[in-house]
Amino acid sequence: AAESVDELSMESEESAARWREATSSIADEAECPHYGGLKLTPQRGLTPVGRDPSSGLWEFACVQSGEAPIRDDSGQLVLIEESAIVLVLVPGGSYWMGAQSDDPGGRNFDAIATPKEAPVHEVELATYFLSKYEVTQAQWKRIALTNPSYYKGSKRGINRDRMTGEVLSVITTLHPVEMVSWLDCSYAMTTQGLSLPTEAQWEFAARAGTSTPWWTGVDPRALEGAENLCDQSAASIGEPGWSYEEWNDGFPAHAPVDALAPNPWGFHHILGNVGEWTREEFFVQSYRGEIEAGTGAHMAPDQDGENAAYVEQAKGNRALRGPGWFRDADGVRVSARYNAV
Repeated sequence: AAESVDELSMESEESAARWREATSSIADEAECPHYGGLKLTPQRGLTPVGRDPSSGLWEFACVQSGEAPIRDDSGQLVLIEESAIVLVLVPGGSYWMGAQSDDPGGRNFDAIATPKEAPVHEVELATYFLSKYEVTQAQWKRIALTNPSYYKGSKRGINRDRMTGEVLSVITTLHPVEMVSWLDCSYAMTTQGLSLPTEAQWEFAARAGTSTPWWTGVDPRALEGAENLCDQSAASIGEPGWSYEEWNDGFPAHAPVDALAPNPWGFHHILGNVGEWTREEFFVQSYRGEIEAGTGAHMAPDQDGENAAYVEQAKGNRALRGPGWFRDADGVRVSARYNAV
């Protein structure tokens, strides 16, 4: 199996040629200014699938998870059930993480930011890979040999209005996997030579160079067509008391992972659709602890005094971002933090 991975990702004539093209392009500051002349070496388990024509960032397929997708005439990737997980090479750099609601003229102002999103602080990240899409049900089935999703892509994967029985949408295995625990995801990624991102890595990619409450700006209405959240289509299967946005994107629950527009760095559905695990434990005051160089991982705060309760509370809880289609615009802000087990 290891020899097969090496052959597919680095050692075959085709894969070696792809890596020569990719490493040369990434190192060329004129061609790829985002990377600042980065000298990338071929990565076991990955094969280049070219640069995104909009973001200019290089993308790579995880060969163990499926087939490398091809690009259409416009340069966009075409996903099919057999498609592999695609990773974006995110350029390293520093940014201001978190949000604050006290100073409208200050950094990362967000009128409804909560204390657990503060303080706004600078994080320096090394270059890293992050998935362009949420993991599909087809990919998870190949990796973990099961599909635990509640809204499952199959012959029975149909959303119906619970009052009338009308067919609202058909779910396929290109929809994201859900109902998977942190342990499930952590283990499954390890089998692919991957790992979950830190909160800082997730937020850096979600912001994509912006400092507003959403990567689309300060107006929540700009999320229409860009992120799948709790809109009028969700009302047919939602609960009384949920807050529904005024538009209708046609997806009552989650959508195919490439259905809506990507952010400026090419990430689809990073603020909605389904929640995304990070590798970190969830500390309410984690932003007050030390930060790991390169990854931006937040260390546990000092366990003395009042912090001891926060550290104890965090045990078994993991930080979750981009919480999903059942949240309104306020709930899918780029700095919003959640926890689950």
